[in-house]
Amino acid sequence: TSLTIMRNKDKISFLAHIVFIRFYMLKIRLKRVGAKKQPSYRVVVADSRSPRDGAFLELVGTYDPKTDPPTINLNHTKIDEWIAKGAQPSDAMKSILNQTTKE
Repeated sequence: TSLTIMRNKDKISFLAHIVFIRFYMLKIRLKRVGAKKQPSYRVVVADSRSPRDGAFLELVGTYDPKTDPPTINLNHTKIDEWIAKGAQPSDAMKSILNQTTKE
């Protein structure tokens, strides 16, 4: 019976994960890292309720605005997968995605 309970827990965990993805607003946004006056950013998928530098689900790229031109490294495959799951890019990320698709 303990094996049955474990399987049920796995099913519940999996279903809870699907419910989380479907019903909570996920954002593709920038997470600030770096020293004072030296910003660099990680592009992450996070719950819209979490703080800017808080918990995130997945790291999908980096952005460094201090270089000339700004350095943008994105995993477009992962970003497309998250958008297909319902994640919405923030306004800043929309701008960055437009810059990378034009190149």
